[in-house]
Amino acid sequence: MHSVFVSHSSPAIKRAVRFKELMEQGSSGVHVFLSSDWDSIRSGAIWVGEIERALSCCKHFIALLTSVDDARSPWMNYEIGYVRGRGILPRIFLFDSITASEVQYPLGMLHLICPGNTNRRMGDLHEMGISDPENRFAKLLYVRSEAEVDATRTA
Repeated sequence: MHSVFVSHSSPAIKRAVRFKELMEQGSSGVHVFLSSDWDSIRSGAIWVGEIERALSCCKHFIALLTSVDDARSPWMNYEIGYVRGRGILPRIFLFDSITASEVQYPLGMLHLICPGNTNRRMGDLHEMGISDPENRFAKLLYVRSEAEVDATRTA
């Protein structure tokens, strides 16, 4: 069973994979479901069924909004609505390329976590069993493009 489901858009795969890496490095035993990595959905599996199975059993949910278009994504809205229907509060992390005022409804009515909101981010991650003493998540959240992701590995 995956305890944390991470939702992301297709253009943000590299940032989402790095986010998962940081989550795993900052925890012991936290399982992360990420639809675009090799570990979460096996080859030959019906991917929609695997995503819904992970949404049905996750304990925590994080959505990574890297652009205004992500907030309009039917899949991201579906995944967020799915877990809200289960009574799980989605943690929606905004990257530096998007501001809370740009996020339209329905996501705009939810509490969004901006890159500079360190206390909220750290508290939410801690609740999931993840620590980040070096503030590596903050560095990733300020990445504005997929091309910049590799720099967060050495910074």
